Amino acid sequence: MKAVAIPYVIALVLGVVIISIIGYWAVIQSGKTSSSGLSADCQGKLFSYCTQRQNSGSTSRDILGDCPQSGKTDVELKTLCNDLGFSIS
Repeated sequence: MKAVAIPYVIALVLGVVIISIIGYWAVIQSGKTSSSGLSADCQGKLFSYCTQRQNSGSTSRDILGDCPQSGKTDVELKTLCNDLGFSIS
């Protein structure tokens, strides 16, 4: 019976470790938010809020739900909306 060469076993173990690290990194990266710091769901809610505020003047935050923006002041939300291209006076 021929023994498996030690370098092949070491290479196999290193390969599994490297693939595991890359997989972990990919999973962590996929959970990150967009470049603006908002998840897609909260970005959509903020967009809906800004549309509602621009069209009707309503400042109700109910549409934001539990997104981080719901705790911001009216001035901060107005600035966020203006940064998204809305014209809110």
